[in-house]
Amino acid sequence: MELGRNSPDSDDVAERIRVEQLDILTRLMQVMTFCGLNTLVFLYWVFSHTKITVDWIVPLAIMPFVYGTCLYLGYNWRRKRQLDPRAAEASARFVRYHIGLVAILGTLWTALLIGLNAIADSDQRSILYATTVGVISTA
Repeated sequence: MELGRNSPDSDDVAERIRVEQLDILTRLMQVMTFCGLNTLVFLYWVFSHTKITVDWIVPLAIMPFVYGTCLYLGYNWRRKRQLDPRAAEASARFVRYHIGLVAILGTLWTALLIGLNAIADSDQRSILYATTVGVISTA
């Protein structure tokens, strides 16, 4: 028997694929969060002796909370899925939250790197360029 587009079996397969994709998304967000937090700590260490300005300290202070929200969403998704696999169906709201958080992180990383570039010496600027390449390639 051939599965049509509207058959119950194809809907079930599509739902399982969406759930698996969101599971992978939560795992990737965990890795991205830990890498991002480590990079923030490293940048703070590199620039700890420079003058603190609003241009770079505000994004640096906000980003751990955004990364924490990413972790919370991922853990909440997995907890719901373990309790009741049918209750954790793929929702557009869950995906929108992740897209919004990634957009906020991109904006904050941009502000941080531009703010740090304004006060960086040549060695620090080289670190910023390498960090920029890493942040871009993470996405």
